[in-house]
Amino acid sequence: MAGATAGVGLAAFGPSAALAVATTFGTASTGTAISALSGTAATKAALAWLGGGALAAGGGMAAGNAVLALAGPVGWTVGGLALVGSGAWLHRRNGALARQAVEKRVRVEAEIRARRTAHEEVEGLAASTRTFTRGTLASLGWLHDHAPRDYRHFDDGQKERLGALINHTRSLRELIRREVVL
Repeated sequence: MAGATAGVGLAAFGPSAALAVATTFGTASTGTAISALSGTAATKAALAWLGGGALAAGGGMAAGNAVLALAGPVGWTVGGLALVGSGAWLHRRNGALARQAVEKRVRVEAEIRARRTAHEEVEGLAASTRTFTRGTLASLGWLHDHAPRDYRHFDDGQKERLGALINHTRSLRELIRREVVL
């Protein structure tokens, strides 16, 4: 819509400019570039292009002539109003798109923050798991090498090591059960 309105505005401000644009960028209904045509064929194709295409497509040379007839004071007024209306429509449409983009950006940034927080929590859980795993393995290895097979023969230091092993194991159990929520 904005393109057609701007085209009408361009045609209203200068028939020769409109024909030049049609000749340079237009395509005849046969698919041939208007710039490749000459004489009457080029003129008719340019008028048809300005009029919206071939007559079968709802356009035609008569419509192109009508567009060019808008030249002059009346055409300048119509063209100016068309350009202003087109600009207002584009401004409103762009404003809505900008608001949507800002809303999406805010949602994406909130997701990023949530994922960063979750990532940090997972990293913390991984570090704690490594720490308690090392403690469990160290206590288990020490007890294997230094403690008797019967608990009744454990001294206080061996009992403390066994208590540390139990605490590390319980801590690992809690870490394994913990969930990270987004």
